[in-house]
Amino acid sequence: MKNLIAFMCVMIFVGIGTNGFSQADKEQSKTKSFLCTAQSETFKDVFNQVYNVQAKVDANQVYRDAISLKTAECLEADLTLWGKAVIANALEGKFRKYRLSFEKPTDNKFRVPGKARRTYKRAFKKAKKDFISTRKSKTLNEILDDKNLSKYLAKTDKAFIRQKDKYLRKITK
Repeated sequence: MKNLIAFMCVMIFVGIGTNGFSQADKEQSKTKSFLCTAQSETFKDVFNQVYNVQAKVDANQVYRDAISLKTAECLEADLTLWGKAVIANALEGKFRKYRLSFEKPTDNKFRVPGKARRTYKRAFKKAKKDFISTRKSKTLNEILDDKNLSKYLAKTDKAFIRQKDKYLRKITK
């Protein structure tokens, strides 16, 4: 009798999984390349300024400004992809969750820190949640502005800055 009940439970779960309730067919964000690319471009810009510009350069401030702009651009791109996925799914009559993925691109040597990934996902969720309610009072360009998006990304930027500090300690030893 126990075997029959266990078999029936397994069959119910398999049936639910194949009927469209499974979450294996979720749309994945293209964030996996954007954040790594943003990180590598930021390091390239900072070291270019530090080693090639004759004027005084505060490397910490340059990196902080550059990474906040790059992460805001990534969040803007992800919100745009999320919007396109919502429209496409709504036309099909489906309302699915949208999740981010963070995999290291094959052509890039940089890896997004774990803390930055977690805080970026939280920022994305918060921005998604606030998007509809802020549309009452703001235009689309105001919402996708770097200054508006950077308020969600403060902790993500701090994680990238910590990683930069770690790399600089290794360089100067």
